[in-house]
Amino acid sequence: MIINCIFILLFFFIVAALAAFYKIKKMTNSDAKNAILKKYYWYLCIVAGVCAIIISDIVFMKIAFIVGIILKGFFEIWNLNLKSSQRWWILTIYSCIGFLSGFYFIWFNKEIILPIYTFVVIFDGMSQIGGQLFGKHKLMPLTSPNKTWEGLGIGFFSAMMAIIFVIHFQASEVFSILHFVGFALFALMGDLMASKIKRMAKVKDFDSLIPGHGGVLDRFDSFLAALIYLIGVLLFFKLELCLD
Repeated sequence: MIINCIFILLFFFIVAALAAFYKIKKMTNSDAKNAILKKYYWYLCIVAGVCAIIISDIVFMKIAFIVGIILKGFFEIWNLNLKSSQRWWILTIYSCIGFLSGFYFIWFNKEIILPIYTFVVIFDGMSQIGGQLFGKHKLMPLTSPNKTWEGLGIGFFSAMMAIIFVIHFQASEVFSILHFVGFALFALMGDLMASKIKRMAKVKDFDSLIPGHGGVLDRFDSFLAALIYLIGVLLFFKLELCLD
């Protein structure tokens, strides 16, 4: 399963590179071209780095990574221009989501976490590529003006095809194909919630830490939300076992 995830991510980055070069060919502004190349480069570095951390059996590395993400995200929200009441309820919800997701990220082995991360990366990436190339109908123009129904459909279809290849239909209860619909919905909700918070604060990105991407919440909001769905699935199955 690990090899399948790496293979499908490499294939995704080839598709993303072709889409980037197609977009660059239509541009005349050299700064805009460099911005796209920089964004692609950092995206590749981030995904490769996170995959290496997930695959690694070094627990300290996983703890350092997830704690760093959670704390950086906390301060990104803290520094937003929000009303005091808004800031505190958003931080409270984020802290609960962050630490729950972080605990499961560290606790579960790579055979569970890596397919979920692969799914979210492809869902997010292909939604953006599909929206840029074919998007015409806005999904939620007031909350996230760049998202389109066409992009969402392309992203979901691509991610589902990718995960079918990864798990070869030999899925456990957690990895049944139907559950990846849930992962997609939660990833989308995480992204839209983050967009809503940014609109409330009247900012484009949470931070400028990652060139072309923004802050850590701009990059990991969907993944954290998908892990929350995983927690719900596991609690449900545990409850079923108790009732039996």
